[in-house]
Amino acid sequence: MEIIKSEKGRDLLCYNGYLYRFDKNSSWRCIECNTKKCRGRINLKDGQIIHESEKEHNHTPDIAKNEARIGMQFLKTTAKHTELSTQVVLGAVSLQVTKAVAGQLPVVDSMKKTVQRIRQKELMALAIPASLKELIISPEFTTTLDGKPFLLDDSYSQNQEIPRILIFSTTENLDMMVDCEHLYIDGTFSSSPSIFYQPGPD
Repeated sequence: MEIIKSEKGRDLLCYNGYLYRFDKNSSWRCIECNTKKCRGRINLKDGQIIHESEKEHNHTPDIAKNEARIGMQFLKTTAKHTELSTQVVLGAVSLQVTKAVAGQLPVVDSMKKTVQRIRQKELMALAIPASLKELIISPEFTTTLDGKPFLLDDSYSQNQEIPRILIFSTTENLDMMVDCEHLYIDGTFSSSPSIFYQPGPD
């Protein structure tokens, strides 16, 4: 039994070669309920199956097709959470599936576009807020890729008269700065958001 995502991001329950979508309460119904009038249902409680109407399915399970769905979910998750090249991501998917399942996957060009689309969405710039008070920094931008603190200080205050200062760095970087005899400073002044300004060297 495994929970996977549909194209619209909804939960699908994969069990014994059948796919179910959540219906109500603890009941899940076969995804072919509309197209094939299938009456197959399954009931869960605390993550455990308490009833399965397997005999009510009016079609055979399509294990290869369901495994292909799982493979595509693996592709999307890998594309979103790693920096592996597109080719390496596709290679990782191919290692996860059998030849029979591979025949159910989209063509290579389509999977490449899926990886690129996911990463383009992840890299889209956030909208610039109208004021410092409206600026909310998502937790994913406050740590490094290995989970270490990156936003070391945020002087946010409800009092608009108090300047808001953000300091992005790591403790390792600060330790290296302490040991440096010379510091060379630069800034991206032209691309700095309009609600901020970057202090430069005097």
